[in-house]
This record gives sequence, structure tokens and C-alpha cells, in this order.
Amino acid sequence: MTNGKESTIVENARATYESYNIPGLEARGLKRLREPFDSGAHTVVTYPPLGTLRKVTGRKFSSALQDSGGDVNLYIHIPYCLSKCGYCGYVSEPNPTEEEVRAYLVALQREVEMFKPVLKSRFVSSLYVGGGTPTILPIEELLRLAELGGANKCFEANPATLKGTPGAEKLKALVEKGVGRLSIGVQSFQDVLLRAIGRGIYTGAEAEESVRKAREAEFRTINVDMMSDLPGQTLASAEADLETIIRLKPDSVTWYTMRTPANCKLHRQAGEIPMRDSLIARIMIAEGLKQAGYRQTSGDRFCLSEESKDSFKSARSSVDLQMLGLGVSAYSHLGGGVFRNEINTQKYIARINDGDFAVATGRFYDMHEKIAAEFVLGLREGLELSAIGINAIFGDQKLFAGMESPSKLMHFLGYRRLVPRLIENGLLELQENCLQFTDKGRLFESEVLRMFYSPSVDAESRGKRVLGALKKFWLDFLMQPTIARA
Repeated sequence: MTNGKESTIVENARATYESYNIPGLEARGLKRLREPFDSGAHTVVTYPPLGTLRKVTGRKFSSALQDSGGDVNLYIHIPYCLSKCGYCGYVSEPNPTEEEVRAYLVALQREVEMFKPVLKSRFVSSLYVGGGTPTILPIEELLRLAELGGANKCFEANPATLKGTPGAEKLKALVEKGVGRLSIGVQSFQDVLLRAIGRGIYTGAEAEESVRKAREAEFRTINVDMMSDLPGQTLASAEADLETIIRLKPDSVTWYTMRTPANCKLHRQAGEIPMRDSLIARIMIAEGLKQAGYRQTSGDRFCLSEESKDSFKSARSSVDLQMLGLGVSAYSHLGGGVFRNEINTQKYIARINDGDFAVATGRFYDMHEKIAAEFVLGLREGLELSAIGINAIFGDQKLFAGMESPSKLMHFLGYRRLVPRLIENGLLELQENCLQFTDKGRLFESEVLRMFYSPSVDAESRGKRVLGALKKFWLDFLMQPTIARA
């Protein structure tokens, strides 16, 4: 913005916003949410959502583990940080003592030993070490974790842990150990915004320096995490962050919208940015990155090339690929089930030290939930409909005569009305056999994905477990073959 006049990119984004008729969408019930979608997540990233998982026994988890096969993707959670961000709803603990970190790493190593037979018998196709802040750990511990991975290894990092010679040495050691991807959590390059969200432990200049250090260390792929809707952020400051990203040109960018759970410091400030400005900023970011050569692979993710996509994130969003999570709160999906470890660090350590699996909650897919998962997780990057059949959504009503027809299931899940309505409103489009988001739809990506939850999971995700159980019974009953009810 110069002399009170908006820049061209802001003006263009504002014009695009006006062309989308957002008030018309809101009048029809589609509103962008300020709350996280599940367990602190800024976007819909899992299905079923973690809040709908129920208590499971180690025996059931062990059975699912044995039923799973093929390659496995490995996630490891490090719950420690230098400071707790004001928007963070994940399992993370600031300023741990050396004793706390040591006790956790001992338990983590014991959990690794439990799964050694699995990890030895299957190819670990990707390793993702997240948190928290993994790079808070000393080099020797980082390298020990890196040894668990296969071809694609990614570590998350905070710029504050990459300062000076020690930070450069960590980066060099990770690259030498075969770590090809580094994801740096920057959020903003504006010092005032960093302080506002509790990340004043580094400056914008130091964040830029961390990206340059990662490039000098020769990581194959560098991702930068950014965030919009920060307290005090304006269209001008969002544009300044965009300009910095374009100048640094990381291989990929993940640009979240800040959504805060009720227990976060910034929860009351989450709605400070007017929704109109929030959406204009998102349009500006998407258009600016596209002009700079990035391809938008989902509402939050932008890549310079196919090679710079995060293979682990693709696995996490798959119904069929196997993923094993280790560490407190870690998430797994394998053998037709979804599982999560204990979310309390001390309880996690105690269970592992007692020789038990750390898994506390889980849920198995049935036919209905597998279809829902395919839509919720697959639609983000475009959903090929050949496996389900386009007629299942758009076909002749006579297909309902076949009691096991996917067309009937599409009806009872509500998709036969939902998909055409979303296309009519310009949020989705059908390109040959692929159902995908439009640029307009990307603004409401997670809100739309949430519409594809099954009726029972939708009710449970809103805290209505009894209603969810009734809806599941109703759906199971309606989907039974006619002869079974005769």
C-alpha cells in the first residue's frame, strides 16, 4: 500500500472477492469457521476426526497392525518447544527440563523397539518427525530418529532452534543422515506479529536466515509454514509476508488460516480480522503464489514442482496407505482402523514403561465410513470417481433398485444432493472423471470437506454421541439388503 492506495495485487484480490458473491454463499449457510476442526487442527486433516475416536484395547490395535501390510509411513511426535504459541492446540510443552526430555526419549525408544519387527519386515516409505519442535533436541538424538526412516524423511523446525553455528551444524548433520525435507514454522516475517502470537523468540530477519541456512545445507526440499488472520495483521502486512516468501522462493509453502481452540491464549482474538479482509488476504496469497510459479495442491499447500510435494502428508490423507504414529498423541491408520496414542505425556511414558501399547483411542472403518473417508481425504487434491462410479452421484434413479449399488449409499450419505449443489454454487467442478475444488471453493475447503462426514460422525464431532449412534443404526438398517429385512 503506497500513500493510502492499495497495491495492484490487493485490488485484484478485492475484485475477485466481489465476483464470488460470498454474501450469497453465507445466506445459503456456508460460513468460514473461526474454530479449529479437531484437536487444534487449522484444517480438516484426518477422518474420522480424532474427537470421535473411542477407547480401544491394545489387542484390537495389535490385530489391525497384523492385518495391515505393505509399505508403512512413520510419524514421530516430539512434544517439546521453546515456548507455547498462543494459537496452539496440539500436544506440546514449553521449556522442558533435561530430565523430562530424557524420560520421554527413553520411552519413545522403547516404543520403537515394540515395533521393530514391523519396521524390519516392511519398507518405511516416509518418515515425518513433528511436534512440538523436533529441532529442540541435540544432534545425536535427531540423528537417532533419522535412522528410522526410508527414502523420504522430513523434520519440522523452528527458526529459533536454527540460530548461529549450532543451528547450522544441526542442519548439516540431518542432510548427511539422508533427511531430504525440512519444514520451517515461520508463520510471519513481521516482528510485531511474531510477538503477538507468542513467537518473539526469533525475529523476521532470523526466520529469513533460517531459510537461507537450510538452502546452504542443501536440503532437497524446503517448506515454510505461514499463517494468516494473526492478531493485528492487515492486508498490507499479509502482502509483505507474501513478498518475502516470493523473494526467498522455498520449494513449497503451507499457508494456514489461524483457528484457535477455546483453551488457547489467542482464542478471543481469533475473530479480530473482518471475514471480508480474511478472504481477500487468502485470495491475494493464492493468486500471488500462482503468479510466482507455485501450484496450489490444496487450500493451504503450494508447490513449485511435483517433486516438492510432501509425500508423508499425501499418505496421511490416504485411506489405503498405512501410517504408524509413535510418541505421545501420535496418530495411526492401518489395517482398516484409525488410532491415537495417549495425549498426556506422563500417561504415555507410564504405559510404554509398563510394556503396553500407548494407543488409547481408535475406530474401525465400515463400508459407509470408508466411502466418507475417501471423499473427506481425497477431495482435497481431487477425487477420481472411477472407483465409486460417477453414476453413483449423477446417475439415473433406477440404479437404486440394486440394493448394493453405490448409488444407494451416495443417497443415504447425502452426497447425491450435496455434490450437485456444491457444483452449482461454484465450489466444486467435475473435470472428466475428477471431482475437484474451484479457486472459489478453496476458500472454504475445510468447511466443504466437513459436509462429507457421515451422519453419525458428523453428530459425534459436535459432541452428540447418542445422536451419532442412532444415525449409525439408521444408516446400517437402510443399507441392509431387502431380503435381510423381509
